[in-house]
Amino acid sequence: MEESVRNERKKAKIRSKNMPFIQWLGMIL
Repeated sequence: MEESVRNERKKAKIRSKNMPFIQWLGMIL
């Protein structure tokens, strides 16, 4: 249980880090 929560948090952190990059790409393209 604890392990899956930690993995979900890690995924969310990566996703939030990638969002500005995706928005930046969308503005250029």
